[in-house]
Parts: sequence; C-alpha cells; structure tokens
Amino acid sequence: EFAANHASVWIAVLLTVDRYSALCHPLQHRATSSPGRTRRSIATVLSVSVLTGIPFYWWLDVWRDADPPSMLDEGLKWAHCLTVYFIPCGVFLITNSAIICRLRRRSPSGQRPRVGKSTAILLGVTTLFALLWAPRIFVMLYHLYVAPVHRDWRVHLALDVANMAAMLNTAVNFGLYCFVSKTFRATVREVFHDAHLPCTLGSRPGGLTVGPALKPPGLPKGAGP
Repeated sequence: EFAANHASVWIAVLLTVDRYSALCHPLQHRATSSPGRTRRSIATVLSVSVLTGIPFYWWLDVWRDADPPSMLDEGLKWAHCLTVYFIPCGVFLITNSAIICRLRRRSPSGQRPRVGKSTAILLGVTTLFALLWAPRIFVMLYHLYVAPVHRDWRVHLALDVANMAAMLNTAVNFGLYCFVSKTFRATVREVFHDAHLPCTLGSRPGGLTVGPALKPPGLPKGAGP
C-alpha cells in the first residue's frame, strides 16, 4: 500500500520536473530526453517506491494504538508525511511557480499568459494532489500529537474519510489525463489493443504447404533439344 502511494505521488513529481525542464530549459531538455531515459527514470521511481515502502511494514495499527506513540511510530509517521506530501508539495510549488513566471515572460505585455493543454493538466494534477492529500496529513498529525483514535470516534471517522480522499487522487489523475489529452487516450487504446493481439507467428495448420516465392525460369514449351 505504501509503495503504491509513493509511486503514484512521485510519478506526478517526475512529470512536473519534466514539464519544468521542457518549458524553462528547452535546449537542454531536447538534448537529454529520450525514450530510454524516460524508461530508466520510471523504473527508478518504482524501485525506490518499493524500497521506501518496506519500513512501513512496522506501521502501528492506529485503531488499537492504546499506548503513547513510540519513537518508531513517530518517525514512520513523519517519514510518510515528508515522502508523500511535504517534499512533493515543495517540488510542485517551485516548479509550477517557475513555469508560470516563464509563461508570463513569453506572453505579450498586458495579456494573460497562454497556458498549453499539457501544462494546464499538470497544474490541475498538482492542485488536486495538494487538496486531496492535505486532510490525511492533517488528521494523521492530529492523531499523533492531540487525540488518539481509540479515544475519539470522530478522529477515527475523519481519518477514514481523509484516507478515501487521498486514495481518490490516484484514480482522478488517470481520469483527468484521459478526459483532456487526446494523445493520452490514444496511447491507452494502443496499450490495451497490443495486450489483446493474438499471436500471428504460430505454426501453420497441417496439410498446408507454401511453395517458394520465386521459381527458376524453365525452358519455353516446345524448345526441347
């Protein structure tokens, strides 16, 4: 669960950094970007997400946490908050601010900056992330320092709703991309189409023989010796 959360959040961070590089450093982005580099970046994010999810195997059960939080519990909760919210929000704030400033510089004076569709999608994704993940982080820290769940059912309910909102963020991103981007929809169709293609290199049915494509030229009829 935690590895999936980390991967979902940091893939969005990767997209944001890539959009920042494309708009603010276009020459460097064209020189360094390639499909292989993209695959390596995605593989790195997924691998690191799995590794960073391992320590949360010792995440304490908040519903039965009757004792005061231990150092391990406090460390894991703060590590989770930093990994999935505070650090990504810092990256989003810095990169999106730089993107908006660059668009304002490019736009004629007195006119609103023209925001491309891909940039608008990215701004929407990061804004939804900040809004949907904020309740989970707030309730988690509130539970850690103010009111344990087992002593107040309202904190229990608030944490459940906050977790639902945070998990909704993952599904919303995919739907937003499909709704706005024609290229993304075409790519999704190609992925599903290729996954269901039948194998066309199987063995031929018995009894069917195919002759050679080219036959050696024979002598004309009646031209025997």
